[in-house]
Amino acid sequence: MTSSAARRTELGGFKDSLDAFLAHVRRETKVPGLTVAVSIEGTRARSSTGVVALDRDEPITAETPFHLGCITKLFLAIVVLELAWQERVDLNAPIEEYLPELRGTIHGRTVTPSHLLSHTSGYRGLNIMEPGTLSMRWDDLVEHLRTAPQHFTPGTVFSYEHSESPSVGDIVRRVTRESPVALLSEIILARLGIEPRLVGADDGGPAEAGQHVLDPATREFKQVRWSDLAAAGTAGLAPEWEAAFSRHALSVEGLVSIAELIMGQLGAHSPDAPRLSAATLSLLQRPAVEIVPVVGGPLAETLPATFSLGASRWRDGFYGIAGATYGQCQGFRFDARTGIAVAVGVNAQQRYLRDLVIGRICETLAGTDPGASPAEPPDFELEDVVGEYHGARNDRLLADFDDGRLVLVLESGASPMKIRAELVRAPDGRLVLSSPAPELAVGVFRTDDDDFGIMIGVSAYRRVRGPGR
Repeated sequence: MTSSAARRTELGGFKDSLDAFLAHVRRETKVPGLTVAVSIEGTRARSSTGVVALDRDEPITAETPFHLGCITKLFLAIVVLELAWQERVDLNAPIEEYLPELRGTIHGRTVTPSHLLSHTSGYRGLNIMEPGTLSMRWDDLVEHLRTAPQHFTPGTVFSYEHSESPSVGDIVRRVTRESPVALLSEIILARLGIEPRLVGADDGGPAEAGQHVLDPATREFKQVRWSDLAAAGTAGLAPEWEAAFSRHALSVEGLVSIAELIMGQLGAHSPDAPRLSAATLSLLQRPAVEIVPVVGGPLAETLPATFSLGASRWRDGFYGIAGATYGQCQGFRFDARTGIAVAVGVNAQQRYLRDLVIGRICETLAGTDPGASPAEPPDFELEDVVGEYHGARNDRLLADFDDGRLVLVLESGASPMKIRAELVRAPDGRLVLSSPAPELAVGVFRTDDDDFGIMIGVSAYRRVRGPGR
């Protein structure tokens, strides 16, 4: 074990290179602000560059709060895993045992809390960008689950589905008679002395990170605000959805503290130190499903290799979660073997940039290679994949074969725009993606009934009509 003095010396040199790296990234990308917090066995380093927001000439720091958003799902998983350790939740029981409204339905009988936490429930999900989705109440969600087709056998295919979290949240509420967000604060934040802060709270604390998007016409960042969501018809979050998108705001410093809690590093030799159960850490690191390998454009986010009951595992061996909210990106990773934790916040919706920064830092600290292993050449012909594929709600993907190319056209119920992409075989047999959308990533996989599915980013689509079908 490295001594504390040696770790401080090591991190001192690392911080100098980290400062230079972040400054270089900002010069090259013009992103408004970046902030990083790092812990090695409890010894911290921090680095930031840029401003809180374009309309506020205030430096961004490791204490700047970001909207927690999707990262809530990992914290919700921790709550459920702690309840499972206490034998209050059976992770492998059909959810109809906790949600009697679903008794007699296919999802009530076949989906378990483990499937919900690992995003392998298999049912046709909801597109949260469609107007009205995030204002759906529990009765509306139950009605959706009663009628939604089962695209994949539960437990077999990873597909990131936001509506699984409200179901998990309701299970928690019925078991404990407390709200899942309140338990999240009690089990995680309160143990660390972190006061929950809501987005937009004027409490005299540090200014929140702003929201920015890249204008494709000017290639410059412009500031946006939560009120813009209302204008787009995607605001109006119902209470049930707070289990998926908490309104909490948390800094990268706070995220690193949570990573230390997960790894059991906080006051490891003190009986009064805050800690989670060893069972929770084990389940957060035990792969539940492999994620379909994809080929992506230059701005595609880095997808994990596997997913557990709440956490991703990347190919470099780090665990954690990546999150994005309107105009922001945040994420953290940890490696219990080395005691390393890294958290990154970007006050712009640039997933690839978040992944580039956090991946490079993990590589430097742990000596690992964060690069994705190239997918093996497929054992099928592209002509075999032709057909119509269905995804979340009204999303439809059409696959056609033309002159050696698999032509994909994605039609989303949330947008009149269509996304087009082409897959071709390289000379070595591997697939190559071509698309005007640089953030797109695509993968093709076989289902457990020997049919085909297609991954678009982290969402899986099931073929419903093909040749001879």
